Amino acid sequence: MAIKTIICDLSDVLIKGIEGIEGKISKKIGVSEERISDKLYMYDFSPFWLGKVTEDEFIHSLLSSSPQYDLSVTDFKQMIREHFIEIEGTREIYERLGSKYELILLSVNSKEWVQYMENHFDYERLFNIIIYSYDIGYVKRQKESFRYVLSKYNLNSEEVLLIDDSQRNINTAATLGIKTLRFVNSNQLKKDLERLAI
Repeated sequence: MAIKTIICDLSDVLIKGIEGIEGKISKKIGVSEERISDKLYMYDFSPFWLGKVTEDEFIHSLLSSSPQYDLSVTDFKQMIREHFIEIEGTREIYERLGSKYELILLSVNSKEWVQYMENHFDYERLFNIIIYSYDIGYVKRQKESFRYVLSKYNLNSEEVLLIDDSQRNINTAATLGIKTLRFVNSNQLKKDLERLAI
């Protein structure tokens, strides 16, 4: 069946997320990137993504979890915001797709980060529908997130394509019959879309 709707990712597809921030932290506090990565990416972000804690509460808990993080909450928040940059080429792809398909933004994110990114990158107009994890109570590694989208908007999974950088999210969506493309960079995404005649 032909694709009618495309579910789009935000972080690390349109706007760089926190992945890679360990380099900035390493330079700031003099701890190896590897040690920071081991601690940072093993931490449970779920309460933050689901809106159960504020950004300040989450960062305070994260920094308190290890004495190696010699940073204030304010410093960490500033580093995160400086790390948010638009990924070259993706906006143009989304704009082109939006002229032919219904685009749904499904993003695992926090209220505070979304507010900052919406104010600085003006991406809302690219999408017909915008859904954040804290609004629906699910993250994309949970099938319920995609089931919510399919049910809420009466979509046939065989007519839906997901663009996402996370293989785990890709795998989850595929189990529901959603077609998928894993984002590596905008040039590769163009090639992958051309291959699918999209």
